Amino acid sequence: MQELSENTLTVEDAAVELNVSTRTVYAYLKEGKLKAKKHGKRLHILKASIDRLKAPTFQFDPTKQVVLIRTDYDGLLVKLGQLEAEVRLVREENQRLLVDMRFRDQKKIPWWKRIFKPE
Repeated sequence: MQELSENTLTVEDAAVELNVSTRTVYAYLKEGKLKAKKHGKRLHILKASIDRLKAPTFQFDPTKQVVLIRTDYDGLLVKLGQLEAEVRLVREENQRLLVDMRFRDQKKIPWWKRIFKPE
């Protein structure tokens, strides 16, 4: 790695350090995720901003976690109710079709065979 000073890196070295492309490094600079100083035509990216970007950003907050779980649970209950209603409708339709099918099959059998079932 080519270090320009103890606290800075070139764009290429920052890309290697972050395991991304140089275009992504420029995008991070534009978004403000990385801080840099310009010396002539070259950008010198601060190592502290690279370390901050590499650090995990997850912070556990039990109160928010409970709210997320409760929100997801309510959404799942609503979806479950909708699916149960759909299943009920499909079962009723299936039952109706089975009855229709039996009725059609019975029409093909003569009436006397329906009454006097041959053995």
